[in-house]
Amino acid sequence: MAWIRFPSLPGYLYNHKIITEIGEMVGKVAKLDMNTDSRTRGRFARLVVYVDLEKPLVSHILINGHKQNVEYESLSTICFHCGRYGHVENSCPFKNSETPSEKENTPSEMASEFQNTTKVDAEKEHGNFGPWMIVEKKSRRKIRDNAQNSLNDQQIGKEGSRFRALNNKDMHKEDFEGFLPDTRRHK
Repeated sequence: MAWIRFPSLPGYLYNHKIITEIGEMVGKVAKLDMNTDSRTRGRFARLVVYVDLEKPLVSHILINGHKQNVEYESLSTICFHCGRYGHVENSCPFKNSETPSEKENTPSEMASEFQNTTKVDAEKEHGNFGPWMIVEKKSRRKIRDNAQNSLNDQQIGKEGSRFRALNNKDMHKEDFEGFLPDTRRHK
């Protein structure tokens, strides 16, 4: 199971049934983020689907003739060559291992080799798989910087707090010992 997102989904598609149908193109839908269904998020539709990690992941789908990217949350090791989970492009077992020739290249061969390399790089950038498929889920909790917070606490102490009078209450306790508060009501 994996959380997936459909970024920039058109507003008219934000419906429980429609998003579920779209998710079925990726895998069996297990759960829909209800905040997505009510459009409170607005940036993307989010759902959980069953994904076969032995097969290439679905990187995009066509909705009404428009390409819709599919982003995966918390799947950090996706190969951008074959689209499978569990390894990275450098160690892809499905990559053709081409060994360079032993002979020296002539300048014209080197130029054509450079052109081929730039074509491959351009295809990689606009290919089916890429870093855009991976989404790191943001933590909702703020990480507190203790040094900064202690500095802020000291500044608040200098400026004063509305509870400062309560903090100082015990310091002057000896001044009031022996006195009983007047509990009579004045009419």
